[in-house]
Amino acid sequence: METNAILDQAVGVLVAAGRLTPEQGWEELRETSRRLGIELRDLAERVVAWGGNGQLPTGLRARPGADTQGHAPDPACGGGAAR
Repeated sequence: METNAILDQAVGVLVAAGRLTPEQGWEELRETSRRLGIELRDLAERVVAWGGNGQLPTGLRARPGADTQGHAPDPACGGGAAR
C-alpha cells in the first residue's frame, strides 16, 4: 500500500510540474526508471523529494530534450517552495 502511495504522489508531482496528464506522468516515470536502471519505487521517492525541495538528483537531469536543471515545482500549483 505504501508503494502505491509513493508512486501516485510521484505521478502527481510530474503532472503538476510538467503539466502532463496522469497517463503521461505514469509513462514518464516508467520510461525514466527503465532508461536509468532505477527501481520504480526508488525513482518515485526521488521525484516526490524533488517536489518538496526543488533539488533533482544530477542523474535524473540527463533526460534528452528535457531542461529540468534548476527548475522547481511551481508553488502556485502547490508544489515546492519559491526560489
